[in-house]
Amino acid sequence: MQFTPAVKTLAGLINEIRNVNRFGLDLQPKYQREYIWKDDFKDKLIYSIVRGYPIGNISIGVLNVPNEKKAMSEVVDGQQRLTSIYNFVEKGYEIKYEYARKISEDIVDYLSDIEEDKELDNLKKKLESGKRFRLTYKMLPEIIKGNILNYQLSISNISESTREQIAEYFRFLQNQEILRAGEMLNSLPDTKFKGYLDMIEPKDRFQKVIGFKNDNRKEFEKLFYGIMGVLDESINFGSPDKIINKYITETIDDLSPKTEERIQNLVAGINEISNLPPGTINDPSKRYMKFLFLLLGFNKFKFEYGDLEDALVKLSQINKRLPAFTSAKKNILDETFAIFEKLDNYKEIIEDYRQLSLFSRGIQVYSTTVDRINLLHNIIARELEADYLSKRAVYA
Repeated sequence: MQFTPAVKTLAGLINEIRNVNRFGLDLQPKYQREYIWKDDFKDKLIYSIVRGYPIGNISIGVLNVPNEKKAMSEVVDGQQRLTSIYNFVEKGYEIKYEYARKISEDIVDYLSDIEEDKELDNLKKKLESGKRFRLTYKMLPEIIKGNILNYQLSISNISESTREQIAEYFRFLQNQEILRAGEMLNSLPDTKFKGYLDMIEPKDRFQKVIGFKNDNRKEFEKLFYGIMGVLDESINFGSPDKIINKYITETIDDLSPKTEERIQNLVAGINEISNLPPGTINDPSKRYMKFLFLLLGFNKFKFEYGDLEDALVKLSQINKRLPAFTSAKKNILDETFAIFEKLDNYKEIIEDYRQLSLFSRGIQVYSTTVDRINLLHNIIARELEADYLSKRAVYA
């Protein structure tokens, strides 16, 4: 197989798609998956093109002989994007209310020096009315249509290969999606969310306090962004790298006041912890970091008994007991929870820990996450109170 880089305009690609049965470009070869993108993804894609943002590379297989549709080329990677663009330009796809307004506002600002333009005036009227509306390609000013058609895409042409080889390469691409997402997270761009990270100073001091020994700054950022998505109620707790990457790179809207407050809580908590001596906590696990970030974000790291350091230590103790539920070692639960066995609520304690362990091992929806973080807060509070009463009894 030979890979040749190229650049094509959307106008050229749309023409090839239009002429699929005349040796053009096949968007839906047999090995491709169905067109599954939701409207939200489509609208954000068109918005990106109008803004001139890059939308990624497209891989196209160049055939030696026409396929069953008489096409001489097939989309290997990029079908969802090209289909969305083609449907917008050629088939009247309507951009929904939120992004119809965003795109219109951007166009009006971009063409502010133009005094007379029928389509531009219509967009201004729609914006001024304050009513919700949809946006089609035909409603755009000619200048914007020209910009869209002249938008350039990076192409990888795959030649010197059979259809079977191309299909095999397609399957390889699909298998690499999660890996690619992970690699992207290791080279995170300067997204709009970077400003929140910059409010943490310095990040390495916080990591030294906690004992998070991973020296890779991007690992800390990945954990931070993942919890941001949960606090924003946009992604599930425990989501894979692919989902986190999509959240941070495709979220265009401003965060809600509620989310802003939660993230401010998180940042303030991290900065407060950073003032503690290095090595205060020796718990390098990612689970500990995720638990702590959620407790801080939801403003659940405040307790009646014990100070900040006591709470951090207690969270670590709780975290280190959770692996007992997945261990094959005999009697591990009895050994791990021996300190509680004489308490009347021993079974309740074990069940609370079990629920927390199950939560930490899976992908959890927002409502479950809130419930389990409340549970974690209650466990910490209960044990801090028990420690306080025990110490008081000793001194008495």
